[in-house]
Amino acid sequence: MDNRWFEDEELEQLPWRNWKNGGGSWIFADEAEVLSNKIRMKGTIRIDDFIYELRYLDGKVFIVRRLAKGCGEIKGRIKAVAQDKKRCQDIGT
Repeated sequence: MDNRWFEDEELEQLPWRNWKNGGGSWIFADEAEVLSNKIRMKGTIRIDDFIYELRYLDGKVFIVRRLAKGCGEIKGRIKAVAQDKKRCQDIGT
């Protein structure tokens, strides 16, 4: 994946909120306009170990991210996404 539009630090500095089920995280699309526009142009995208896509609910647009399948040695269900690390890891329950 060509991620030259995004610095790792920029992606990690976004105000990601964890999903209640712990399977990923989300932000409002207007909190990351460059990323949102790229997803609109390309569809679902992968940057490093994460899959990013747009979701629509009640007239609002969200960017959701989740760890890519087959990423690292993750076993079982991912309980949370560490906001300070973007490498694949099982961070436990």
